[in-house]
Amino acid sequence: MVFFTANNELYGEPKIDHCYRVEVNSYRDKMIRILIAHKTYVTTETLIELCGFASRKSLESAVDAMNRIAHRELGIFKIMEGYRDSGYRIYPGIILKKE
Repeated sequence: MVFFTANNELYGEPKIDHCYRVEVNSYRDKMIRILIAHKTYVTTETLIELCGFASRKSLESAVDAMNRIAHRELGIFKIMEGYRDSGYRIYPGIILKKE
C-alpha cells in the first residue's frame, strides 16, 4: 500500500525507508492527483491538458520518471501504467490512498 499525504509525500511502510516528496503543483503532483481521482484510465490528451504538459513525449517522460522514483524510493515495481488506446492509470498492483 502507498499513501499520498496532504504534505505531498508518497510513502510506503516503513515511511522512514520509503518516502518521496512531490513538489506542490508540479506536473507530477497534478498527474498523481488526477489519476487518484479517476479510478480508471485517463486519456493521454486529458492528462496533457489538465496537467499542462507541452506534448505527449513530456507526459511519457514524466510517467517514466515517476515509475523510476517509485521503484527506487518506495520499493514498488511502478506507480503508473499506460495502455496505448486507453491512457494512464494508477498501477493496479498497488493501492494508493490519499491521507
